Amino acid sequence: MDEVTFEVKIGTKDLFRFLILHNYRGIQLFLNIGIPLGALIFLIYGLPRYEKKTLLAFLIIFVLFAVYLPLSFLFKAARQAKSATFAKPITYLLKPEGITMRQGDEEAAFSWECLYRVYETKTELFLYTGQTRACIWPKRAFFGQEDAVYAYLKTYANYEGKGSSGKA
Repeated sequence: MDEVTFEVKIGTKDLFRFLILHNYRGIQLFLNIGIPLGALIFLIYGLPRYEKKTLLAFLIIFVLFAVYLPLSFLFKAARQAKSATFAKPITYLLKPEGITMRQGDEEAAFSWECLYRVYETKTELFLYTGQTRACIWPKRAFFGQEDAVYAYLKTYANYEGKGSSGKA
């Protein structure tokens, strides 16, 4: 299999999608959607029934979960995108031995066995190397090499396709 090389420039949108995906799954998804939804229902149906203090508490809960948390992820993503880590593009080299990453004068590599999980969205691939660490690969970076990238993932990471969690 030929080596595949592509360059990734991570932006605010990419980091925001990762943070939302990472923080809104499993039980957290139900909590982060269920709590504000419940608060909104209590607000709407409780207007004629509850005291103002109770309604204010529901409003605060709704704003905290439905507005503050997503905005905090957006601001965190914007701050990270401007950091030195993401200022320069990262070049990825896929080869049978593993994945090599280069950024400026720095280089790091890991074997395919180090992949914890592969997750795909409509616009990105996330290659988790641990519970909270992942390589973010926007699909726009593949420039016609999509088939080769997916071939590597299928062969070496046992990735089955969109919606699959891959190896793990």
